[in-house]
Amino acid sequence: HYRQAIVLNPLLLEARNNLGNLLIQQRQIAAAITELRAALAVDSTYVVARNNLGSAYLLNGEEGRAVQEFLTAVHTDSAYVSPYYNLAVLYAQRGDVDQSVAFLTKALAIEPAVLSWVQDEPDFDGIRGAPAFQPLRIQNQARR
Repeated sequence: HYRQAIVLNPLLLEARNNLGNLLIQQRQIAAAITELRAALAVDSTYVVARNNLGSAYLLNGEEGRAVQEFLTAVHTDSAYVSPYYNLAVLYAQRGDVDQSVAFLTKALAIEPAVLSWVQDEPDFDGIRGAPAFQPLRIQNQARR
């Protein structure tokens, strides 16, 4: 249906973005990247597609490109929480506690529910015991 919608109107950003996400779920990462890039060719400020492109790059093993897309998304719309969270996850995977906590702190300022996301995210397991992470744990416990 997304492809049909795009044929009818190639400028439908949401259809391109949703098709890109569907392709990611189907592990067709190269095709997803192509579709998300097409959405951004129509509107380079469409931060949802920019964030999703970062996720696709990350799944494709292109960490540098993923970081670039996430950072572009936060610079384009500083109130959009997902790229901050994705950067926090990426840096947690790297074991970079300070960067991860910095991006988590920004995400929390936008959306307090991020604390519950962190609780369920295994990518943070490697940094949960770090001293810089402790204020987030305390904040999470205080919310319960």
